[in-house]
Amino acid sequence: FTAESGVNKFEVYSKSSVNFIYGYNELGFKVFINNTEQNQGFVKWIPTMYHGIGGPSHSIPVPDKYNFDADKNLFTGYAVL
Repeated sequence: FTAESGVNKFEVYSKSSVNFIYGYNELGFKVFINNTEQNQGFVKWIPTMYHGIGGPSHSIPVPDKYNFDADKNLFTGYAVL
């Protein structure tokens, strides 16, 4: 999926499947600041899982930060849904 705000954009990719799946997901982020792709630093992502409209929600296990992997050209890590 992609999240954009003005000239800033995050693209999120799953190596595990074409969609996010329940269980372990290997993830990669592409980050664009001022329309320029970033390849230094790290990404922090704090997702929330919702169980239906008005239902309960909770955080999900993710690493403290997603570091840049030059071989994959992505900030990489995981999420357990």
